[in-house]
Amino acid sequence: MTSSEDFTQRNEERRKTAVVRRIRRIALGLLMLLTTLAVTGLVYQAVATRNDRQEFPPPGRLVAVDGYQLHIHCTGEGSPTVILDAAGGNASPSWGLVQPEIAQSTRVCSYDRAGMGWSERGPSPRDMNQHVAELRAFDL
Repeated sequence: MTSSEDFTQRNEERRKTAVVRRIRRIALGLLMLLTTLAVTGLVYQAVATRNDRQEFPPPGRLVAVDGYQLHIHCTGEGSPTVILDAAGGNASPSWGLVQPEIAQSTRVCSYDRAGMGWSERGPSPRDMNQHVAELRAFDL
């Protein structure tokens, strides 16, 4: 191999190495950016959740059930007690217009399923048996 071929080959290797370094730096920069954004989002969510809990306390009471707390809000008097279940990812405030109307004639309770509204996250699986056990824990 001649010296000019050696020189050309070394230049080609240097260029490849420089491109690889550049790609690594860009990838590292993107990884740092994504990590920073994720941490910022987590901190923001934690602060916002804390502020919401202070600004909007639960209207009912929290009941301890097997190491976690569930929210229930009862109004009215009489029998039978009507239970309002805000299923489908909703929370007890979704019954805000209905509950006062029912409370005029009997006792009515709306509750937040575990992980919804003011209730803490409960154990898995979240099946009907678990929901029934939680309702029984309210001792209505």
